Amino acid sequence: DELVEEMTMGMTVEAAEVLAEQWNAARRARDYDTADALRVLLRAAGHDAAELLKETVRPPPISATP
Repeated sequence: DELVEEMTMGMTVEAAEVLAEQWNAARRARDYDTADALRVLLRAAGHDAAELLKETVRPPPISATP
């Protein structure tokens, strides 16, 4: 689809990460139509939503308890 191509052309990783977070929020809210649309945009730009979330999620700090 030309519109999807135009919307995703030159998408930065930062923009893709924001869309991935929105995708995840839509899934959690069970708004599957929105989640599917966001996933289509991300895939068209060459990104995988789940992979982007893995990269942006930071592990909790290591506690200093013995």
